[in-house]
Amino acid sequence: MKKLRCKCNSTALKPISGIMIGDPITKDRKEWVVYKCMNCKIAGVLTTIIKNRKKFTKYTLKK
Repeated sequence: MKKLRCKCNSTALKPISGIMIGDPITKDRKEWVVYKCMNCKIAGVLTTIIKNRKKFTKYTLKK
């Protein structure tokens, strides 16, 4: 997995909180983890969706 980067190009991201919703039968799950940059203090959300054994990740910055 490649390192997450903030828009200030820093990799000093610290996870603050997270939510996971999962289905135990199909093993599909959704995760939201809030990361905060230690450099510029901007928070972002990493969304992980696992569906049919495929993993999709997306990192979006909060405004």
